[in-house]
Amino acid sequence: MKQYRYRPLRFYVICFAVTWVFWILAAVIGFMAIVALSILFSTFTGQSLEQFAFTEDFSFSVGGTSALLTIFLAVVIEEVGWWGYSEDSVAFYFSWFMESVIFGFVWALWNLPLFWIEGTYHYELKELGVLYALNFLIGVIPLGFLATWVYVKNNRSRDCN
Repeated sequence: MKQYRYRPLRFYVICFAVTWVFWILAAVIGFMAIVALSILFSTFTGQSLEQFAFTEDFSFSVGGTSALLTIFLAVVIEEVGWWGYSEDSVAFYFSWFMESVIFGFVWALWNLPLFWIEGTYHYELKELGVLYALNFLIGVIPLGFLATWVYVKNNRSRDCN
């Protein structure tokens, strides 16, 4: 049987491209504008312009889909991507020590655009001062060590039971 070949660089390029495009747009044109552009873009897929109308009652749904379900799916996709593929693909080529360094550095780098999106935790850190932002970025690397160590010691599972 042919052994699967991990491609961590391809994964990171795709992951960064997809997320950074939206984060950079949000930083440049503002969060509310990116939401409006997203809704406008959805009209090209057949959605109604009525999405822009104000509603009389609160609805916790997006396009008929529960926003809670959307948030849940985003979290699951992120966890499966970062831990199910990213971590294992780097581990295929490197020791757990190098895996931790790479993972921590990539994780810090991935969060960079969030420092320019108003309303995010990262933006607030930047507003407090550059040392707070640097502390976050540098602190993610040891966190990568801890997370990787727990992951490896639990037979590559995040379940600590």
